[in-house]
Amino acid sequence: MSWNDEEDEEVTELEASAEPPVEMPKGAITITINMDQYLSGGTLEDLIAKNIERAVSGPIQKVIERRVEATILEAAKGEFEKHAQRLAAEFFEKDFFKTNEWGTKTGEKLNPIEHFGRLFTQYLNQKVDAKSGSESSYSESITRTSYIFRSMAIAPLNEAIKEKVGQVAAEAKKQIQDSVSRYIADQLNPQIPPVPQLKA
Repeated sequence: MSWNDEEDEEVTELEASAEPPVEMPKGAITITINMDQYLSGGTLEDLIAKNIERAVSGPIQKVIERRVEATILEAAKGEFEKHAQRLAAEFFEKDFFKTNEWGTKTGEKLNPIEHFGRLFTQYLNQKVDAKSGSESSYSESITRTSYIFRSMAIAPLNEAIKEKVGQVAAEAKKQIQDSVSRYIADQLNPQIPPVPQLKA
């Protein structure tokens, strides 16, 4: 039989009659020796080396590719983060010009941080419904700042009031129980006959 190093070897009669291979543990390398190659003058060491190279090169190549890909992605992520921070800093440092509805500059410079500050102040000064916090223009409306502070204060105040009321109620209950007990005792005391005294 003829053989070619680059292509898979032909199965010989000896290999065909061999018992089916047992299941090998994960990561094990199986070496198959083509007897035709060995008998045709190939050395056993060369045949084993070629088998090992063929069995190992595929998985190693995949591991290397995954490592290279992970390294490139990690490096790219670092670069993206660095440039994103630089671009964000530049955006907030430079000035913009306000434009009218046609996109023409009106001449007024606008810094993003100052603009954000103005929007935030406008938001906090908006008139809202005192109960729901939704935008409102009625006379009983309050500013959003007042609504936020009220909301923040109401929960702890309610808890404090609830606790105090509980303490007062417990004290009142105790006093009522004491008073009722004394009253019952006073009412029953005259009706209890005196204990007879035994004479010697």
